[in-house]
Amino acid sequence: MKSQIYSAKRRQFLGSMAGVGAGFLCPLLSSAAKADTISEAKAENGFMLYSGAALALNTELLAAFRKQYPFVKESKLVRAGGPALFERIETEYRAGRVLGDVIFTAGTVWPKWVEEGKILKYDSPEYKYYPPEYKIDGYVAAVRAATMTLATNTQRVGKQIRPRRYQDLLRPEFKDGVIGIADARQSNQGREWYTVTRHYLGRDFMVKLAQQRPLVIRGGGDLIARLISGEVGVAVQTSDRAIAAKRKGAPIEVAWPEEGVVLAPGYAGIMAKAPHPATAKLFMDFLMGGKGLDILATKGAYHILRQGTQPAPDVPGVSALKIWKFDEKKIAEMTNEINKEFSELFT
Repeated sequence: MKSQIYSAKRRQFLGSMAGVGAGFLCPLLSSAAKADTISEAKAENGFMLYSGAALALNTELLAAFRKQYPFVKESKLVRAGGPALFERIETEYRAGRVLGDVIFTAGTVWPKWVEEGKILKYDSPEYKYYPPEYKIDGYVAAVRAATMTLATNTQRVGKQIRPRRYQDLLRPEFKDGVIGIADARQSNQGREWYTVTRHYLGRDFMVKLAQQRPLVIRGGGDLIARLISGEVGVAVQTSDRAIAAKRKGAPIEVAWPEEGVVLAPGYAGIMAKAPHPATAKLFMDFLMGGKGLDILATKGAYHILRQGTQPAPDVPGVSALKIWKFDEKKIAEMTNEINKEFSELFT
């Protein structure tokens, strides 16, 4: 992968900086590079964000970014679900006319995009704070993450039968539309949940879940709305949406499955042919380690993967959960297989 390729000359140069002078020179070089980036960004006069996060959260992020960098006169937003966003980006590259600057979304396409040269190499000083499994160093980092929870409408489902395990979903009480799940063919997080859970619990579990006749919803936003209204009693729902709804007073209880938890990272990266690359670099730093990260933790109810950063009090740290590990590149490769199987079982 490109992020792992370093020339001999570059290694030699980095080695030469390891002496006494390195501690003195590196901050100066970093400050000078930042000043150059700011100077270039002033000439760009704006940038465009492609995001899969909630509209209100994007609005708050962009407002805080403009407050930090007032010279960014115009910041545009394209907000869409993962599949629609990915198709837009692929279309722009095929047409040779890239309009977006920063991509900020969950999904499994990132390793492929880096390999294809669609993501800009940017050596942000923030990358060193992210664990190897949550970044492609110099290209993308998972600045936020959701986990897939068992979220229950407490007014519809009694305390005694609220699910704590995936196996609980197979009880007779949860037949015929009581359960809601995201459509794996339409939702990135739905596909990731289905693929990883199937890997750990087996296809037989999915067959049994399908026999419960759950309500299959296009995406997570619609699913949380139906959970809040009580149309469904239990939803396999992302932690950020479930916690955000609970904060607003919705009758929702959130449980992380005892068998294991599917983690859905939300990555950020800069498009290789971004029209406003300097402003995009400033936004990446803002998102990966600045005020943007605070907003994601507190207002967004996300798990934060940057080392040394605490989540909000009602959001457990990832280290406290039993995370199911799975290769995201393999999830992407299984898309057609999963779409076919999901159609056979759930429609």
